[in-house]
Amino acid sequence: MPLDEKTKHLFEKIAIERKQEAQERCTRRQVRAQASQVSPSFESLEVAQLYRARGRSHYSSSFPNDQGRLLPVRTMDSLALPPAILSLDIETEVTRLRKVEKSTISVVGVVPYMPCGDGHYRRGAYQYFLRDEMPALHELLSKFEGLILGQNLFDFDYRVLRPHMPFDSIIHKTFDLLFFLSEIDITRRARLSLDVLAKRNLKRRKLVTNRDIPALWRGGDVKTVLRRNERDCDLVVDLWITLVNDRRLTTHDRRSDAPNILIEVKERHLPVLFGQQPFMDYREWARRLQKWGNACRDPVTGGKTVVREKIARYDLVIFHRMWCSDCKRNFILRAGRNRIYKPRSSKVCPFCKRQLALAEGTTLTMWGDAARRRFYFVKMKQSPCLKPESLPAEDEAMEFIRRMRYGRY
Repeated sequence: MPLDEKTKHLFEKIAIERKQEAQERCTRRQVRAQASQVSPSFESLEVAQLYRARGRSHYSSSFPNDQGRLLPVRTMDSLALPPAILSLDIETEVTRLRKVEKSTISVVGVVPYMPCGDGHYRRGAYQYFLRDEMPALHELLSKFEGLILGQNLFDFDYRVLRPHMPFDSIIHKTFDLLFFLSEIDITRRARLSLDVLAKRNLKRRKLVTNRDIPALWRGGDVKTVLRRNERDCDLVVDLWITLVNDRRLTTHDRRSDAPNILIEVKERHLPVLFGQQPFMDYREWARRLQKWGNACRDPVTGGKTVVREKIARYDLVIFHRMWCSDCKRNFILRAGRNRIYKPRSSKVCPFCKRQLALAEGTTLTMWGDAARRRFYFVKMKQSPCLKPESLPAEDEAMEFIRRMRYGRY
């Protein structure tokens, strides 16, 4: 059936629009590819002077309304607030997640907050340090008498900066928001990214995603990178203030569609939150990096706490899951067969130091089919007659524990 002139004209118009859209997509891909390959080239004289400038405060803030703003903090009689706060964030030109120390630094930004004496912190000027200004940054961090805040500082930012400066005088006065929330999160299912936490608790978001930063920096859009870096420094401080005032944060469940997960700060966590007690010292941080290759979790156990007891030479190795009803935490106990079923035997909780009876129903024993490598934590009777063929070998048990989800072990 032949088409009339009106229909032909409509089809021609649609074809022209699709061709234009395809050309625009191709142009955008070419621009992104060129931006990701070229070295920093600055067309604007203002941006060129900004990049070549030196000093500690050579960038005027992109958020002038935030300069000098006051943050109210509820003080406590038993714990004093930090004498000063310094928020730190790093941006990288080349990010290597498997070998973080080999990442290339773009810029490191800091924002100071000084107390006013009336329960408020006043925001200072944003400062940034380029790749060749690491000695000045180290001098600032080492001589700073206060609390250094950041998101994932222990496992990313400090590891990127580690080849450029020592950290023996910095780790003990650092508060890592991600590590702190991971420690107090009972469910082990909370999404703890800075963007999600800021969106749920502050009604604010990041300006640019992490994956766009390298292309923006190599393409010469330095101002956008600095604006994003400054915003991240402010978000971390605002979340810390919310934790201090409200003792809680809300976030999403990373495994289901649950709308809210409430992360509450208990009384025992307050010294770390207020900076009176270090979350981690330099010796522990260096030990984790040397032994684990990271600062957050043991790759052998998947970050799960394993308490190992001395076992007799010819005794069977049995793995148990222990649950503490006081601190709402669980851990793995590696013990011998003769140890676990002794009358009135107990074990100290590694978190709250409470004595836990091993014969209670909260003690589960790893059991299963060793031939098929299928194991489970089940309730066992108080009987010393455990079949060796039903118990997993130690390497198989640790592999099973490493792959288990936090909420199930």
